[in-house]
Amino acid sequence: MEFQVGGKDGWVVKPSEDYNHWAQRHKFQVNDILYFKYKKGNDSVLVVKKEDYISCNINNPIHKMDDENLTFLFDRSGLFFFISGNMDNCKNGQKLKIFVIAVRDTLPHATPPSQSSVSVPNGHGEGDGGGWSGGVNDNNICPICCPVAHYCTCC
Repeated sequence: MEFQVGGKDGWVVKPSEDYNHWAQRHKFQVNDILYFKYKKGNDSVLVVKKEDYISCNINNPIHKMDDENLTFLFDRSGLFFFISGNMDNCKNGQKLKIFVIAVRDTLPHATPPSQSSVSVPNGHGEGDGGGWSGGVNDNNICPICCPVAHYCTCC
């Protein structure tokens, strides 16, 4: 599925709806696509680590995207952090964090695996984008039993 970041406003400094509020209204899965709409030369989008997202550090991006009207494919589950390539824009709220869940089987009578057989993705933990690293993460979100609920008891 494709999502236009910020809805009709696109990737701008002061959208009508906060980017993280916009993201919370949607369910993102692996293979979904984000569409960033903005004028080339006016901005860029950086994929960054959690620390750089918090501080609006534009000097150490994991990935820089500066083509007009670009798309970004979620190739894994976990947390993704996006900021404007303009530090002032980022500090004024042009940043976005998205939690992506794994694609689930749609078998009608599938039995969930036992806790001991669950494999938790940990290849994108602390230091490389802030993805899930086991246990309860910073946002109290558990991708195994309740990917959008808080205070899970299964992990």
